[in-house]
Amino acid sequence: MAVINHQYMLPGQAVIFQTRNRKPGLVVSVKLVFLLVIHPATANAEIRGSAGIQSKYIWGGVLMDAGPVLQGSLEYIDATGLLLGTWFSTVDTGASGNNQVDVYAGYSGSSGRLDYETGIVRHSFTGDGPTDNDADVNRAYFSGSLGPARLVLKSPLNDASWTSAGDVYASAGWVQALPARLRLSGRAGFYYFADDAVFDNDSVAIPKQQSFAFRDATFSLVHEMIHAPVELGVHLTIGGERRDGSRLDDHVWFSITADLP
Repeated sequence: MAVINHQYMLPGQAVIFQTRNRKPGLVVSVKLVFLLVIHPATANAEIRGSAGIQSKYIWGGVLMDAGPVLQGSLEYIDATGLLLGTWFSTVDTGASGNNQVDVYAGYSGSSGRLDYETGIVRHSFTGDGPTDNDADVNRAYFSGSLGPARLVLKSPLNDASWTSAGDVYASAGWVQALPARLRLSGRAGFYYFADDAVFDNDSVAIPKQQSFAFRDATFSLVHEMIHAPVELGVHLTIGGERRDGSRLDDHVWFSITADLP
């Protein structure tokens, strides 16, 4: 089954967000978690989760936190391929109470050798600063895998302070199993930038300076522990450009991820 990595969106690269009414993203996320917990597991249905720590958090070519972050996920998939999930990360945008909370619903299946997943994901951001009110976005997504090759496409359905409706994010990569319970992977992300998002006061959060850009590339070496459902990873991210031409520096970072029982 090809499962999309929903984390793959600022010390040194802060985003300026305009202030509007707060969206109920956190409320929706809490309701989804409650639904996942109380939903009865039908035959062949699966509930899975994970928790982890990363030394840095880079999302879609943006450094969301230069220090350690806590992350977690919870997902329910029924026998027909319908799925519900949520994903969480602490972030640092310069104000207290910052978190990223994603919720998604979709369908996963296969056609021949192609495994795929498609649906809608809502990215929501909490916190006490002006960076938290205009960042929420609904994005349609498609994830497909054919052997070791992976492809992810995402497109926003509404304007926000960091993206515009009509933008297209594409990520292509591969995964290769190695001896000694090692796994090597790589992926590169690219963005097509549509028209700028213009707010009610005619302001533009991040003016577009280009229509297409290499966003970032990440190469990872992950080791699966023998006696525990834990993976240790070392990663190299090569930075690209954002819609305004600003660049992400290269970063080395580490991760510890555990599957929840």
